[in-house]
Amino acid sequence: MSSESPILNSPYAEPSRHFKSDDRGLTDEITPARRPSSFYIPVPRAKTKQQQLDLNLAEGAYGSELQKENEFINKVRQKINEWRSAGYPSITRISRELLHYWQEETRQNKLFFCQIEALETIIYINEVAEKTGEVWMVNELKEKNQEANPCLYCIALKMATGSGKTVVMAMIIAYNTLNKIRYPQDTRFTDTFTFVVVTPGITIRDRLNVLLTNATHNYYLERDIVSYQDFELLHQANILIVNYHQLELRQNPRYQIGSTIKSTHMISEAVVKETPAAMLNRVFKRIAAKPRVLIMNDEAHHCYREKPTDEKLRGEDRREADENNKAARVWISGLEALAKKMTINAVIDLSATPYFLRGSGYQEGTLFPWVVSDFSKSRRNDRARRGCVFGFVLLSSRKIWRVKKINCVRSGRLCSSSPTA
Repeated sequence: MSSESPILNSPYAEPSRHFKSDDRGLTDEITPARRPSSFYIPVPRAKTKQQQLDLNLAEGAYGSELQKENEFINKVRQKINEWRSAGYPSITRISRELLHYWQEETRQNKLFFCQIEALETIIYINEVAEKTGEVWMVNELKEKNQEANPCLYCIALKMATGSGKTVVMAMIIAYNTLNKIRYPQDTRFTDTFTFVVVTPGITIRDRLNVLLTNATHNYYLERDIVSYQDFELLHQANILIVNYHQLELRQNPRYQIGSTIKSTHMISEAVVKETPAAMLNRVFKRIAAKPRVLIMNDEAHHCYREKPTDEKLRGEDRREADENNKAARVWISGLEALAKKMTINAVIDLSATPYFLRGSGYQEGTLFPWVVSDFSKSRRNDRARRGCVFGFVLLSSRKIWRVKKINCVRSGRLCSSSPTA
């Protein structure tokens, strides 16, 4: 690591430089272009020289990861760049006005480039791709979902921790609601302005109350997602925030079975649990009459359908895999049950790590194939080098750099931090 600042790019513009990487990791050489989207697949560490040669690992390499480029994401990114340069053709007037509003130079509360790009990607897939002959994009998404999530149409946004996923959710709600008000017959936008946000825990669920339009500190005004005039229209949005644990089928209160009888396994738990219909009535009663809904999954790496596997896991690895699969099963089964009751326009996954976990039936570390936008890498220091999320204090001692990570995001604004020697 040289003495040059590791932050190469502004968080408010598309990255234009990156540190080149080789088999051993990141180097000091700077490439004058944005880094292509890629991910790292864990592989067993080579125990012998021959194994190292077989795995094609360089001497001194990370040794437990192999890099793979995300061809689909990079192709989508290229189309988004061309569309942006052309001035956003083939979209509604509302969509174009929002994109321009979010990028006004006079904004006091500027949005990060990664947030803008996430919405550009959503808008392009929803409004532009099929209209302009880029149907391959939608077809590939449908194909990947058919393989992994047959009952759902999922789109994932890969965003680094701290890059503002909650702001992106607010932007998605504003985009759909304002378009539906202006174009009520357009089925590309969720009917009756209904949104469900699913979270992995109670703490996160409570923190996402900023998405409610009646919240005192809602993000629509605090982060300047919409004008005051448009904010009045946003009050028509029907937003339900739930914890995924609520989707689990609970024991029917009519059948009280003690732990002693349960331990005998004489009575199947399925017999005494509530039905999926009862769960839907309990969790989604407020929106039960709505014909169409849009789902957003926060920390969506917990939501997937595992597939049969011959993978042999033991001990702690087995217990961890079983726990992960149980949580994922509850989450996605709940959404599949909802899809049988009403039309789900799309399930938008937001996560810094949308990867399949060990024991899922997929190779551990494999990226969800429905990811369409990527603003993060598996290595945190690369994320910081894009000028977003973290700042660094660099201390030099005998030419050995020690890096202390400090969180530089305060109230959604990036605080500047200069490296000191």
